[in-house]
Amino acid sequence: MRLGAAWDTRDAFRREYHLAAKFMSHPDFVAGVSARLLHKPATKPQWQPSTLDAVSAEDVESFFKIEEGEEGLELLTQGRDYDRYPFERDLGLPREEHVEEEVVKRGKGKGKGKGARRNEVLEAMVEGKEGQIGVREKVEEVLERRCEVDEEGNV
Repeated sequence: MRLGAAWDTRDAFRREYHLAAKFMSHPDFVAGVSARLLHKPATKPQWQPSTLDAVSAEDVESFFKIEEGEEGLELLTQGRDYDRYPFERDLGLPREEHVEEEVVKRGKGKGKGKGARRNEVLEAMVEGKEGQIGVREKVEEVLERRCEVDEEGNV
């Protein structure tokens, strides 16, 4: 956990891929999937080693170790380091700064003391995300927490 705190998104994707590949190539993964999903009726998997006490610290550490020269996950943005998910605008829920940008954009040109209408901001953001689940709730929560609404519904 302490190591992962220093990773950017690229490092996290690469490490997660590496870890998943190690797990899936381990005989216990095949034994577990076969026992539970392939054999009918389900059977008891034959683990290697057979008990948790027999698993060494070295066994566990081997899943996390990346060997020198080992090929990793090829990302679409090779050479780019980023600290946020690169497709957050397209795929993720809006961040607070996105809501703020929409409030500012919708409030421009309305005259002194007139801001963006809360419902316009909300509907524009929901429509912009094509009704994605969770967008309405997220934008409502941000507007509630970060904005004051006047008697006319302006934020």
